[in-house]
Amino acid sequence: MEGLVKIDAEATRRFLVNLGSESYRTGRINGEFIHVVCSGFYAGLFEVVVHDMPREAAEGYIRELRSFYYNGWKEYF
Repeated sequence: MEGLVKIDAEATRRFLVNLGSESYRTGRINGEFIHVVCSGFYAGLFEVVVHDMPREAAEGYIRELRSFYYNGWKEYF
């Protein structure tokens, strides 16, 4: 999972730079923060497997997780 997190964190960092994110530019958030948030997202996704959730429940959980992270990231865009 660490390899996936590294790829996603780097893509997110580049996105924030290209977007001109003030939060990233000023150091409010940095590469370590991005890595932690990306890692948390993937850990949350894998919880549906660890807990053997039924497909319908897993889809709902993942939908809410995506919404949570999307809205959280908007703070830094």
